[in-house]
Amino acid sequence: MKEKILRIHEKTKEFASKIKDGAANMKPIHTYKHAPKIRSVVNFVIVAVVLVVAIAELVLGIMLYGFKSETKFVQDAVKFIPMPVVFSSHGVVTASSYFEEKNYITHFYTSTGEQNIDNSALSLQILSQLSENNIIADEAIKYKLSVSNKDVNDAYQSIVDQNGGNESVEKVLNDLYGLDVAQFKKLIRSQLLRDKFNNDMIERVTVRHILIRVDENATQEQIDAAKAKVDDVVKQIAGGLDFAEAATKYSEDVGSNTNGGLLDPFARGDMVTEFEDVAFTQPIGVVSEPFRTSFGWHILKVESKTGIIDESFDSWLSGLKNKSIIVNLF
Repeated sequence: MKEKILRIHEKTKEFASKIKDGAANMKPIHTYKHAPKIRSVVNFVIVAVVLVVAIAELVLGIMLYGFKSETKFVQDAVKFIPMPVVFSSHGVVTASSYFEEKNYITHFYTSTGEQNIDNSALSLQILSQLSENNIIADEAIKYKLSVSNKDVNDAYQSIVDQNGGNESVEKVLNDLYGLDVAQFKKLIRSQLLRDKFNNDMIERVTVRHILIRVDENATQEQIDAAKAKVDDVVKQIAGGLDFAEAATKYSEDVGSNTNGGLLDPFARGDMVTEFEDVAFTQPIGVVSEPFRTSFGWHILKVESKTGIIDESFDSWLSGLKNKSIIVNLF
């Protein structure tokens, strides 16, 4: 048995030695007589491909930027060659995303028989909207906001449930907008991120208020009489009367007096300036001094505050756009 093992070992060494000698005698690939031709062909193909792509980009660029062409050829080409239509400090807007947005809007106009569409104004509006989306997406990273796939799917399902089911919604999307479900969900995602900023980051206050009405053009006597009423209410509250009870008893704001003067949460820009200036500066739980607006004399008490951006959503977004570098190429 031992001898058999030794013979096998010797044969294995002999075979390995032959392989080694054969490898040593093999010519390197670069010495193969056809190798230079192969390299030349490969180099030619690479140069040709690069040249074709460069020419295609040049032609596409001339059509897109020079002639502002929106032909099917251009729209198909930009799906494979990412051409920018907006450069900004918050990112790039591609021609592909621009055409996708514009197509569903123009499809809607056509489906509804809309006439006299200003194409230039529509294009600028779309570019502005897409630039805003980039700003919001950029700021979302800063504020650690995000929209999950579940958020999108839940929002879509809510639309389906309220509008007759999947088939009905898909038919409306296709017939009215030329959209499929995946494209529609992209729009939902953008809108949800806007809504998250508006609802979570923009400062809002919830207040109770009491209004004693006086006409904007009232006489001084009428103004003084209304002021005397509101001063008396302030004294009663200071003496222990609950603010909500006082609002129910004395407030002349029909929309809120039955609910103890409670108003829905509001942001900057939702109320007249004099009212919101007091609401956003008044400490929580402290009754304000009487102040006058075009509706009459008010007092208010802030119940709660949410958010950290002390501006309206539109004002905040406009401010960011004004600070940004945005260059439209199309």
